[in-house]
Amino acid sequence: MGIESLDKLHHLLVSSESRLQAMNRNRILNSLKFDGMGSRYQDVSLNTPGTFSWCLQDLEMPVSHPELEISFQEWLNRDTGIYHISGKPGAGKSTLMKFLVEHEDTQRYLTKWAGNRTFIFAKYFSGNLGNAWRRVWRVSSGR
Repeated sequence: MGIESLDKLHHLLVSSESRLQAMNRNRILNSLKFDGMGSRYQDVSLNTPGTFSWCLQDLEMPVSHPELEISFQEWLNRDTGIYHISGKPGAGKSTLMKFLVEHEDTQRYLTKWAGNRTFIFAKYFSGNLGNAWRRVWRVSSGR
């Protein structure tokens, strides 16, 4: 096999790999779609002024939330880990996330965290699955 043939083979392999990555990326993105996706973010309530200020202002553990293991700002300064937010339905998890997405300090902290790396800010608010899961459960359990 000559050098020209090897170059063509290399080009084909790289091209195939790029197409495979694009197909996988599209599969993942398509799996995240749901009816009403465009309006979900707008449907999330705005926070009452001052409600979530602890999240971006408290450098140390917020006194108002002693159950937290790490402050949000401290987590933003780390390079690893997931900041898991949990709570009962209607507790304000989506409202907190909307607050963080819209707050100017969030962009600033994340840009600082990214450093020299490429920074992409994306938001995804999943649909309200509560009613759908209840319907599935009722059908499957015969209720």
